[in-house]
Amino acid sequence: MRQSSALHTGPVAYQRRFKQTCAACVHVFPQLAQYAFDGDGPPVAGSAKLPGTLDPAGAPDGGAASGGEYADGGGAAGTPSEFSGDIENECNAYWQKLYQNEMTVPEIVRMLQRFQKAGDAGDAVASREFKIYQCMVFGFVDEYKFYREWPEKQLLLTSELFGALIQHSLATDRVLGVALRCVLDALRHPPGTKMFRFGVDALSQFRTRLAEWPQYGALILQIPDLAKHEPELVQFVRSELERASPSAAHPPSDVLASLHGSGKPDRVPLPGRGGGSRGGHNIQDTILFIMNNVTFDNLDMHAADLVNTLDQDWFPWFCHYLVSKRVSQEPNFHGLYNALIDRLAYHQHPALTRLFSRNLLYETYACINKYLNSENILVAPTERSHLKNLGMWLGQITLAKDIPIKHRHLSLK
Repeated sequence: MRQSSALHTGPVAYQRRFKQTCAACVHVFPQLAQYAFDGDGPPVAGSAKLPGTLDPAGAPDGGAASGGEYADGGGAAGTPSEFSGDIENECNAYWQKLYQNEMTVPEIVRMLQRFQKAGDAGDAVASREFKIYQCMVFGFVDEYKFYREWPEKQLLLTSELFGALIQHSLATDRVLGVALRCVLDALRHPPGTKMFRFGVDALSQFRTRLAEWPQYGALILQIPDLAKHEPELVQFVRSELERASPSAAHPPSDVLASLHGSGKPDRVPLPGRGGGSRGGHNIQDTILFIMNNVTFDNLDMHAADLVNTLDQDWFPWFCHYLVSKRVSQEPNFHGLYNALIDRLAYHQHPALTRLFSRNLLYETYACINKYLNSENILVAPTERSHLKNLGMWLGQITLAKDIPIKHRHLSLK
């Protein structure tokens, strides 16, 4: 009896029960994933990952979203307390510039990318920049638990940057896992709430990476309110999963069950990530050359060239570029761009045409909503001009072609 009792109350049993408790706590409170159990004591920051737990992306220990330690894996460091006061002050100064419109989200992203690469240099200045990158990324994700208290306009800007950190691989390893779970948690809030809007906007930023995490995409598809209120986004997620692998099309229960049998989710080459048989920069250069030289006289020739260059992996990038860089700023060329799209539809397979049209509509709605929710729309003539141009463009690709503008996509007053 004593021996049996010892088996249930000894150090090994306590350690096993403690690990189980840690796993349960991380499941309920994802921010605890920043901590880890070292096997001999209480959870400590920055050590190995929690044994036996699923990471936020739905991958088991060792999955793509649950890598090694923060400091050594290229991700954020373990906790804010590991950074000196001057590092934190400099990070806060950058955040202040962002929220006071002195820096834009793309500028913050480019700066963080530069600081992230500085970790390989080894000199003192580069080391400081890398620590700033670590502190900013970790702090931004860790702040999620307070986002529901933020004003809506600041939260809109925050959601754009939050998704961009994932899209541009600035959040890595376990920080990436926590960030993905935060987005999933936000999407589960009631529709109409600012946290639900945060989740939708953040997911929209990195939706082209969902093919890397089929299990995570399957969890998104399980959210019933999302399909009702964001059908275009859900359809895009579904198409990404179908493209990723045949197993991604399985029912959600099958996908979740398969998590325990695979070390990491399937990965596919995506644009701009160094994968694939063709270099990303070469494709971008070809597309930009076509867009800079296309006219009504050479429309058929350049449309054929664009079809040969533009496969479905590049639809999101091209549509974003076309809407944000061309359509919003060049109203005199709307007719030309519309004709080019019609030629693409003529050349492509019907299924690809529908996929391209969904991407184009989604980017148009997203860009319009971005300006409608901008703080500067009432005082910035440039933004008002861009919004007007986008409105004309939306009419050309929807109402002019007998396609309705639905209230759930754009609330017109």
